[in-house]
Amino acid sequence: MAALARDTGFAPSRYERVILLLRRYHDRVDELRGRALAEAGLRFGSGPAGDDSAARRPGLPGDEALVAADEEAPKLLVDAAADLAAIEGKGAASGVANAQLACARGWLLALRSGSSVDRERARLSLEEAVSGDPSLEEGYEALASLEGAHDRLEAAIEVCSRGVAVDVGYVPLWMRRAVLRLRLATQRHAAGKEVGKLYEEAAAAGHF
Repeated sequence: MAALARDTGFAPSRYERVILLLRRYHDRVDELRGRALAEAGLRFGSGPAGDDSAARRPGLPGDEALVAADEEAPKLLVDAAADLAAIEGKGAASGVANAQLACARGWLLALRSGSSVDRERARLSLEEAVSGDPSLEEGYEALASLEGAHDRLEAAIEVCSRGVAVDVGYVPLWMRRAVLRLRLATQRHAAGKEVGKLYEEAAAAGHF
């Protein structure tokens, strides 16, 4: 962010900040869910079929309520949206690639989305991002996050695998895929299905 400190209008650095803000928002919501679970005497992974979403846990506030009551989370999205608008206002002169813009738009929409229509628009934008630039790590990260947030676990795992195939050293995708595989294993175990291979694959994340 040093470049942005020197020139507040430097669009490529604004893009990097958008991605950092969106990552922080995603992590903050996870923190809020964890706190809500802990206050209820529960723990991550203890919900039905491994579902930790407070929105689907009886007696616990949903994600929207958790965010609304938090000082940090809403501001993160506001700041990300402001940076994105500033980049878009520069048009082609911004120096930010179309794939990056599609990623930022899609991830912001995914985190804000309240309808199936918005989620599909976000998914299409993120697919456009990784199709336009197959090396765009944050595009895979955002798309996997979107799929996982709506229980499309196999789709989310497949997105992570696509990203890892492009950049084998990008640790966040390895870790996200491991968590998704554990969630899927928990769901399948609850349904009486064999899950040994999924657990082995999740454990292998520490040996890439």
